[in-house]
Amino acid sequence: MEKKQDPKCSSAQVEDNSPKDEFQELLQTLEQVSWDGVPIVKYCGCWFQVNHFRPILTAQKHFKAKDTDVILSTMPKSGTTWLKALTFSIANRNVFFPLIKALYSLPILTCLCLS
Repeated sequence: MEKKQDPKCSSAQVEDNSPKDEFQELLQTLEQVSWDGVPIVKYCGCWFQVNHFRPILTAQKHFKAKDTDVILSTMPKSGTTWLKALTFSIANRNVFFPLIKALYSLPILTCLCLS
């Protein structure tokens, strides 16, 4: 099943340095509503706040992910710091695990409790 590309979804339509008129023309062609007093626009099947729409288009056009990139996304107050620490420990376990192993070989250390 082939996914059809919406012609309005091309990130190449709005250049980062393009005049505001071109951006406004694209904005006028999209479905817009007000949600709880905030204007939102539907682009590529998703709703965006109008004031965030231009930066989103810029990010879509210019962001190039690398194979080594890790992107974390959480809601506020949902354990973001814990998730960052967990991700760091998973990504760097080969770097720090030998240090923990070395602690067991110290003669003065009789008990190491890792809990």
